[in-house]
Order: sequence, then structure tokens, then C-alpha cells
Amino acid sequence: MEADLRCRPLTRRFLLASLNASLWTSLAVVALGLTAHAADETTGDVHAACPADQIWKIDARCAPVCGDLLQGTQRLRFFRRVGCRWQASSLEEFLASGGAAYSTCIAVHGNRTDNELADEYGLSSYHRLRQSGRCCGPLRLVLWSWPSERTHVVNRADVLEKGMRSDSQGYYLAWLIQQMDPTEPICLLGYSHGCRASAGALHLLAGGSVARRTLPGTPVERLPLRAILMAGAVDNDTFLPGRTHGQALSQVDRILVMYNPRDSILRLYPRLERSLLPDALGYSGISNIHRLGAERNKVQQLNVSRWVSEHDFREYLASCAVGSYMVPYVFRPPVELPVDTSPLEISPAETDAAPLLISP
Repeated sequence: MEADLRCRPLTRRFLLASLNASLWTSLAVVALGLTAHAADETTGDVHAACPADQIWKIDARCAPVCGDLLQGTQRLRFFRRVGCRWQASSLEEFLASGGAAYSTCIAVHGNRTDNELADEYGLSSYHRLRQSGRCCGPLRLVLWSWPSERTHVVNRADVLEKGMRSDSQGYYLAWLIQQMDPTEPICLLGYSHGCRASAGALHLLAGGSVARRTLPGTPVERLPLRAILMAGAVDNDTFLPGRTHGQALSQVDRILVMYNPRDSILRLYPRLERSLLPDALGYSGISNIHRLGAERNKVQQLNVSRWVSEHDFREYLASCAVGSYMVPYVFRPPVELPVDTSPLEISPAETDAAPLLISP
């Protein structure tokens, strides 16, 4: 009897705690839903104010990640944003909608991103670019949505699998750019594993090989691309001669590498392999940058730790300061804006890099 009396208060407290936890969980879900809806409405308002802009989604989730990827390009699906909905389209309509009049930004998300979260990344990218580049010309934002949902219970196995998948996405992305108007200004906006896919695309466009694959035909002369790499989950020496993406920088005239020494996720990057990998690009920036030779003048490295605390694309895209650095890479020609002369925490490599025309 005494045991029963002792258990009753504990059980009651346990039930109350469970009820409170469930209530707070429900409220959090509702809040997240309302936030996402509000963000979608805000993006819709910005898009309505800039009717010349376009928002596209290229869905590679049904395309194979191994085997014959050239054949797999036929599985890419194209959608155009109309109001608050995605309208099915085609490769032909996508190619016809671009051209030299648009600044095209291809946003490639990172790991563990389902279709809904990918949409958030794409729309948030558009919102940040348009808010930071109000005075710039027409923008065509292209979301690259790829199969990066969690596939393994063990974190290490899951991350390694997504690394291999991002290589296949680099192939598809490079193939698509091959089909596009060579006079069209293109900027690749990669986040986390999306940086590996973007670097792979650039390397392939230069005639290189990624995961023993090359593009068909010969490299095409085109307007140099630009790239913005946020929190890159790729080796920090990947752009050096002879490394995995050693030919990538030949395809750009400017590249912005954002790194964050406070990123607790990328801090663990070297432990993915038993032989220990180099640090992640998004954790330390490009290592031994002097080995790039003349290509180093294309590189701007930005320590974002004063604005971004963790490995989360929302923090990057919520920062007005980060957005102001992105503008001259996405929009062409670069827009001259008043320069803030306050000191910045930059790496030594930045002092020799090509100067930006805009700062936060």
C-alpha cells in the first residue's frame, strides 16, 4: 500500500510532464508552420514587386545517383514558380527563359534536406538576394533539389553517402550549364554538400573528371561563371592543382568562400575517414592558397563567424551583411554601393584577393 502511495505522485508528475512536452512540441510545430507560411508569403510579395524575376526548381530526386548519368539527365524535372505554386515545365522552356538579360543564380542545398526544406532554401535564397540587391537587374533564381534525405542511421555513413551523391549532382549540374546560353551570367550558390556539387560542376566544365566521369564533347567557351560557397563540406585543399577539383577555378572570374571557425559540425569533418581528411573548406577556408598561383586573385575568403554561429543555411541567408557580400557575385555588372570602412575579420589570403565593390 505504501509503495502504491509513493508511486502515485511520481506517475502524476510524469503524466503532467509528458502532457507539457506534447503541448510544447505541438506549439513548436505550429510555429514552424506559420513561420514557413509567412516566409513564403513574404517571398511572394517580393517576387510580385519584381515581376521580371523568375524562380525555377530543377528536381533531380528521381535521377539515378550512379550508373549512366548521361542517360539519367532525362529524369531531371523542371518547375517554374507561379504565384505560390510550382508549375510543371520542361528543359526547353527553362533554356528559352534565360539569356544575357538575366542574372541566373543556381542554389544547391546541402545534406538531409527533403523537398519541403529544399523549397525553403531556394525561396530564402531568392528573398535574400532580392532584398540585398534591390537596385539590380532581373534575377533568375534556380533551386537545384537533389536526394539528400537521411539514408543511414549512423551519421558517418550517411555523410559519406551524400558526398558520393553530391558528385553525381555535380555531373548533372555541369551538363545543364552546357545546355544553357553561353552569354548568360551564372552564379553557383552552394551550401554544405552543395558546395561539393558546385565545385564538381566547375571541374567537369573545365574538362576534368569527377568520380571517374567526364562530360561528353569538348569544353565550350562561355562567359566565366561565378560561385558563392557557404559552409562547404568539401576538403579545404580541393581547388589546389592536382586535387579533386583542381581545374574548377579556371571556369570562374570570381569566387566567394565563406568559412566559419565556430561551425561545430564541420569541425568534425576530418574524422569522416580513418586516415583523417583535411579540414572542411567551410571551416577554415582554402588552405595553402599561395599554391593557386594567379588563380588566387579570383578568390575572396570571408570569415562569417561574427554573423553566423552554426551550420545552418538560415543563419547565412538571414544576415544582411552576408547578403551584401553575395550581391556583386550574383548580379552583373557589379553594383557600386557605399563602402563601410569598419574593420573586418578576414584571413591573410584576402588581403591579396580581388577587391569587392561592396561590403556590409
